[in-house]
Amino acid sequence: MDAKAVDSFANAAADLFCFVGIVPESGHLHAACYCRDTATPYVVIAADDHTFSPAYYFNSQELDSYRMAGFTGFLILAQATRVLAQSAQQARLAPAICSGMTRVVAPPAPPRAPAAAPKSHVLWMGRANPADRPERVIELARALPDVPFAMVLLPDIESYATRLRQCLPPNIRVTSEADMAALGQWIGQAALLVHTSAGGGVTLPLRMAWANAIPILSLVDGTGALPPETGAVTVAPVQAPEALRALLLRPDELDTQGRISATHLAATHDRTRQIECLAAELRSVVEECRGARP
Repeated sequence: MDAKAVDSFANAAADLFCFVGIVPESGHLHAACYCRDTATPYVVIAADDHTFSPAYYFNSQELDSYRMAGFTGFLILAQATRVLAQSAQQARLAPAICSGMTRVVAPPAPPRAPAAAPKSHVLWMGRANPADRPERVIELARALPDVPFAMVLLPDIESYATRLRQCLPPNIRVTSEADMAALGQWIGQAALLVHTSAGGGVTLPLRMAWANAIPILSLVDGTGALPPETGAVTVAPVQAPEALRALLLRPDELDTQGRISATHLAATHDRTRQIECLAAELRSVVEECRGARP
């Protein structure tokens, strides 16, 4: 293990480590090995469904959506003290190796963003990664040249992002700003959020839309589809231009879908309640590990 990484982990003098998702650049494998060698507990908090990639199994050489070897993800999950899934559906994706230590804690709602009037664009938010399928919203914008779109394309695969930027129609504004203030501005100006990421779980863009009563047009069916109680209208990609046009022409329906989104958020992702649930899980891990030590 890298000596600098060991020093930084040791200097933290932490009772517990938490990993949000499993990302190669984040040093999660180094941290997991440090925790194993020092008997320090660590918790993996799912960032999305990709935290439980089907590529994660013993001796796997498959690559996950971050282009990380599957065996690396398997090791991180297998050695975790506890794994926190976002939903019961997501928990079922967890590999058998961590099934006994998986709990469900729905992520908390983000703060509401300042609302803008009038709403100025149709919004898409996601990574520059084929798994998030940003090309679908580009095709949608190309089919509706008179509708303004905004794309928050978060950095991931740079070559893929470059190709996407080269084929953008003129009615799409694109940014890579990822801080919460910037994201809040984009969501506050949105008339509607387009959802294209299959297997994305309860992502931040979805929770931001729910928190701000923004209706959602989902182009995802089957695995990863959003249930109706989330306020999402689900259509096949080929039907998306007609469906989006119809929604934008019916502001009352947009308001209704937005209210359904907000109700779902309050019932499932209440900020105070879910932060308390997360804190309780982390406290229990620390207490259990302290009690198990001789």
